[in-house]
Amino acid sequence: MGMVLMFIMMACVDSEFDYELEYAGDRIVILGYINNEGNTHLLIKKSLHPQNPNGDDLIINATVDLYEDNVMLTSLTELDSGRFFLPLGMPLTPGRSYHVYATAPNLPDAWSRPQVLPNIVCFDTVYYAPFEIEPYKFLSKFCISDPVDVQNYYYTKRKSFLNGVESTGFNAYYDAIPYSNIITEDLIQQGSTYCGIEGLYPYSTTDSVAIELLNLTRDMYEFGLSYDQYDFTRGDAFLNIMPIYSNIENGYGFFGIYSSCWDGYPVP
Repeated sequence: MGMVLMFIMMACVDSEFDYELEYAGDRIVILGYINNEGNTHLLIKKSLHPQNPNGDDLIINATVDLYEDNVMLTSLTELDSGRFFLPLGMPLTPGRSYHVYATAPNLPDAWSRPQVLPNIVCFDTVYYAPFEIEPYKFLSKFCISDPVDVQNYYYTKRKSFLNGVESTGFNAYYDAIPYSNIITEDLIQQGSTYCGIEGLYPYSTTDSVAIELLNLTRDMYEFGLSYDQYDFTRGDAFLNIMPIYSNIENGYGFFGIYSSCWDGYPVP
């Protein structure tokens, strides 16, 4: 699952999707995300006919507007071919809904379905414990408390450092907690707090750990599940290829939003 979300956070906009849909003519494809700090990575392209997968998918003179609670907030800036970003220093507000609206010459307009930006959730505690099986390694553990007003889907990104140089990176993806019946085995309920193992590190290569906790919308969760299923089935001739979840109206692709909180912890 970690690889699924890493796909959307880091490099999804360079990937091609195989949607098993009847081709309805050229449409705008929207791929990307935005978070509470205004960090944006969004790519606009043109869909290609299945019989011409290597055709020109570049769109010239596209525009992308960001809406807050269905009111146009700002236009995104195109920094290079098809890549759009929110102006710097423009954080978003948790609890409000956001969507993007894209236009391009000679193509139907396309837009993402509105999503409510989740509350910012940080770790309550992060602590370390020895790993008894391998004494030269230690476990990094965490606890989080879930706000009662939202159904949360969590994703963690972490990095370890030695003398200020990054030594490892890893990602983990957690189902909705605690307001669904799906609880991963890594998470243990302790009252209203949920705790889990964040990572396993060797002392020889780690003197500090940085962890990011992402609070995802349900759309991002559904996208992650569907891409995981798609990736599992596309290489097997005996399985039906699963379609990838899309929240783009009148076009194709996916646009997600999330809130995040980073923190760093030295190893004692």
